[in-house]
Amino acid sequence: MTYNCTTSKNDKKAASKSNDNYLLNLNAEEIKEFDDAFSTYIRQFGKQYANKEEREMRKRNFYKSWRLVTSSNNKNLGYKLALNKLSDRIDEELSKYRSPKSDKPKTGRIPFPYSEEEIKKIANTVPKEYDLRVEGLVGPVSDALNEGCESDWAFAVTAVVEGSLARSNGGTWMKLSEQALVDCSWGYGNKGCKGGSPMKSYEWIMKHGLPLQQEYGQYTNKNGFCKLQNMTKTFKIKGYTNVIPNSVDALKIALINHGPIAVNVNGGYGLMMYDGGILYDESCDASDEDDEEEKIPMTLVGYGERDGDTFWILKESNSPYWGIDGYVYISARDNNCGVMNEATYAIA
Repeated sequence: MTYNCTTSKNDKKAASKSNDNYLLNLNAEEIKEFDDAFSTYIRQFGKQYANKEEREMRKRNFYKSWRLVTSSNNKNLGYKLALNKLSDRIDEELSKYRSPKSDKPKTGRIPFPYSEEEIKKIANTVPKEYDLRVEGLVGPVSDALNEGCESDWAFAVTAVVEGSLARSNGGTWMKLSEQALVDCSWGYGNKGCKGGSPMKSYEWIMKHGLPLQQEYGQYTNKNGFCKLQNMTKTFKIKGYTNVIPNSVDALKIALINHGPIAVNVNGGYGLMMYDGGILYDESCDASDEDDEEEKIPMTLVGYGERDGDTFWILKESNSPYWGIDGYVYISARDNNCGVMNEATYAIA
């Protein structure tokens, strides 16, 4: 989420939660009250609309989101939704925050190193909870993202490569440049702010490497000219691996032994409006058919357990004001939202 005020981050988040509570408690039958709530929403998220017609259209979308969020929260499903910067959008617009389905593996693919028998054996020894953030292999959630650039794929892949490199060099984490992927990997099939995929990105990083953000420059939320030739050093990977799909045990083992994992998650209103708890959305498709809707790239950084069920800890790039400080917890039951369909990790 993007804020235009100059208060501290903690103050911003507190204000956001306070306003969410007000908005979610309004009486939708009172037209004036709802008009006031929409005006509050516009101020809270710095919305600007081109004309009266767009404002009325956004108001209708906001009402739809409000009804969905309040209806879901009233069911006590174990997770909470909240109104956010996407609440005035329509389905077609929400799809731009997703990236195309990944291509088939290319030259850099290294086979998953565990047989089904080995997975069953190792699974008996893995902990019930595991979090790479505790090991210092995961960087902070970016608060640089604004609307207009479909670059979730670059953030997901960069986080994976950062974790893999840190694990291989004794735990020294380095901040690499997402902007370099956005600017430079077009020749491998990525399209900058119009989307990209993990596998195309891995192939490019194998050949060219990622530079440090400090040297390349901050993320700009737009396409730029590639400056890779001016970098003093880049960090390459040896390859990447596809985790066996739809296997909780395989994904846990890969996370523990190989570091952060890029996943493509099936999206929907429940995920877009997520605000806390363990998400299990029955409307979120678990399938991986070619004709399915586009995916939302995220980085798997851990897992936990509640009432005997595993849940995944996923890092998004919506900013630390979304979800649980920029993270979403998604139930592994029934492969909810397809988290286990297209999981990959980098080998440094």
